[in-house]
Amino acid sequence: MNLFNKTILLISPQEWNGLRVSKHHYAEELAKRGNRVFFLEPPGYKSGNVEVRPSGIDNLFIVRYNFLFGPKIRFHFRRLYDFLASIYIKRIRKKLGNLDVVWCFEPNLYSNLTLFKSELSIFHPVDAIDLEHQISVGKSADIIFSISNNILEKFRHINVPRFFINHGLSSHFMQEIVYKSDKNLRFAYIGNLSMKGIDQDSLYQVVTGFTNVSFHLYGNYKEKDNLVVSLLKQPNVEFLGRKSPMELATLLKKYSGFMLCYNPSLELNGGSNSHKILEYLSFGKVIVANKVLHYEQHRDLIQMSKFDDNSDYVHLFEETVKNLERYNTSQLIKMRRKLALDNTYSKQIERIEECIGKIRL
Repeated sequence: MNLFNKTILLISPQEWNGLRVSKHHYAEELAKRGNRVFFLEPPGYKSGNVEVRPSGIDNLFIVRYNFLFGPKIRFHFRRLYDFLASIYIKRIRKKLGNLDVVWCFEPNLYSNLTLFKSELSIFHPVDAIDLEHQISVGKSADIIFSISNNILEKFRHINVPRFFINHGLSSHFMQEIVYKSDKNLRFAYIGNLSMKGIDQDSLYQVVTGFTNVSFHLYGNYKEKDNLVVSLLKQPNVEFLGRKSPMELATLLKKYSGFMLCYNPSLELNGGSNSHKILEYLSFGKVIVANKVLHYEQHRDLIQMSKFDDNSDYVHLFEETVKNLERYNTSQLIKMRRKLALDNTYSKQIERIEECIGKIRL
C-alpha cells in the first residue's frame, strides 16, 4: 500500500495543541502526501459528540470527543471499558466515514483496532509498554512498528509482523548550517531533568569537574529536585527551560557539542534509543552519550559509553573536550548531518510503505 490519497485516522495520546512530537509530525507529513488525515485527540472534549475541525494545514483535521464515563473504569473493569469504548468507535466511524488506515500510537484506549473497519491497521507504540492490555492491542493490528527493539520484543508471542522504524527528524532541523569558529566551550543538554533514568551522578560530576565549559540545560525541571538544586548553584550552568523544536533549531547552532546522560538500567526502554540523538546529529557537532543500543553501530560519530552503568562517562567527556577539534572536523560534521537527514519523517514513511509491501506480497 502506498500512503497517498488515503483516508487515515491517526490515534494520538497527545492533543494537537502543545509540544509537537512524532504523532504530530507523522500527521503533517501524511497530509503533505495528499492523504486526508484525521488526528484523533485523547478524550477530554467538553461534549460526548464527535467534533471535526480544521487544523490550519491542508488535508489535516482534528477530531475531538469525550467519554461520558469516568476514567477509573479503564483500569479496574477493562471488559466493560472495552465495550463502552466500542460504542465511541462506532460514533467516530459514523462521523468520518470509511477509513483506509487506522494508525494507532495510543496503547491504552482501544484494545481492538479491527472495530475501526479500516483496510489497514497499524500499531505504533513509541513509549515503554508493560501492561497486558497494551500489548494485546498488537493482536488486532496488521503490522506493528516501534522505535525500540525492546518494545518490539514484547510482541514476540503475537503472530503479527513487526518492524523497527527509527525516530524521525522534524523539518525544523533540516536547515543548512554555517559554522563559525568559537573558542568558548559550550555544551547543551536537552530533556526533562526530573525524568526517571537520568544519570544524576555522572551529570553532576561533569558539570562540576569542567568549570571551563558552559552547560546550557533545556527542558522542564523541578526546582526542588536534588539534582536541580545542586546544578543551580554552579556558575557554569544555565537553565533555559522548555523550548519548541522551532526555537531549538536556532538555539542549538552555537554549541561545541551535546550531551545525553541516562542510566540505561533505569531508563524506560533500557537505553535502546533516544529521539534527542537525531536532533543533535542534525547540527553535526560531537555528542557525548550513554550507551544507546541502536547507535552502537555509529560509534565513529558518537562518543558513547561502553558500559550500562556509565562508569566511563566522565572520562569520556574529558577525552572529548581535550580533543574537540578532532571530533568536530568538517568531515565528521557532514557524516553526522547525513545520518540525521536520512531519518526525516518523509523517509520513515517510505520505509513504512516498504514494510507494508512485504506483508502484502
